[in-house]
Amino acid sequence: MNSSTLARSPMQVRALVGLMRIGFLASTSLSIPMASRLALRLFLTPPKLRLSPWQRQLQSQGRVETLNVDNAALKVWHYGDHNGGDAIVLVHGWGGRSTSLGRFIDPLVKRGFRVVAFDGPAHGASQGRRTDMQAFASAISQVCGAAGPLRAVIAHSFGAACTLIANARQRLPAQQIVLLSCFSDAIWVTESFAELMRLRPAVIAGMRRLLEQAHDDRWKWEDLAPQRLIPLVQQPMLLVHDQDDEEVPVIDGSRLVAGAGNARLITTKGLGHLKIVKDKAVIDEVLEFLSQPAPRQAVGSN
Repeated sequence: MNSSTLARSPMQVRALVGLMRIGFLASTSLSIPMASRLALRLFLTPPKLRLSPWQRQLQSQGRVETLNVDNAALKVWHYGDHNGGDAIVLVHGWGGRSTSLGRFIDPLVKRGFRVVAFDGPAHGASQGRRTDMQAFASAISQVCGAAGPLRAVIAHSFGAACTLIANARQRLPAQQIVLLSCFSDAIWVTESFAELMRLRPAVIAGMRRLLEQAHDDRWKWEDLAPQRLIPLVQQPMLLVHDQDDEEVPVIDGSRLVAGAGNARLITTKGLGHLKIVKDKAVIDEVLEFLSQPAPRQAVGSN
């Protein structure tokens, strides 16, 4: 959904975005509906990035299973004692995979937690070529439901927003929720995509309308705004956002915490949008948050 997710290097990003801009310019000159359809296909297509040696090794240390989510195979990895303590579900962002929050795994397991991490729909080794926030939210709900006793969900960026959608549908059975670098407005995401691709407002409006229609008009883009969904969260929450995040401005974190009930915001400096999930100080803050008592009687369905 931004230039950093479209390819593996700055040179590839520039070349790919340039070609796509030319294609959109040509299609828009012929037909706004055609350009909207092309834009939607690209918008819903996450990149398929190679596993690094470290990521491959990390996956090999987990126990892998396959869940059927909306008739598609979802790959899930389990770490820690299968019969051990409460589970922590890790949720990656757009273009990520189960290992994106991998730096959390060892510290959590050492604290006695079981860790569950998955490749989202159309991401990594999971099935599919395209996905959206609704499908991603369904995957989060099903992984959390299958995880057993669930202490917390730790989610990043796009995954954090989808976690709020999942919780709004039916309250997640987690005692605590951690949101890293979460955006506050779903329409803003499409506008950022439009700016990157230099799309006309009519094209991006058509793209949004097509996806609403694909879901039988059960929701509008405004309904997906994390800022609207976060007041529905009853569990204690920790939000972490970096002041130098160039993809999701830090003001989004302030907007979210202002609308939340039981939440606090930690701001960092110099980590940007991606390093925040690898930083030891951030991980330590999350571990400290998880060490706080969270009454089980607060957990249940809406």
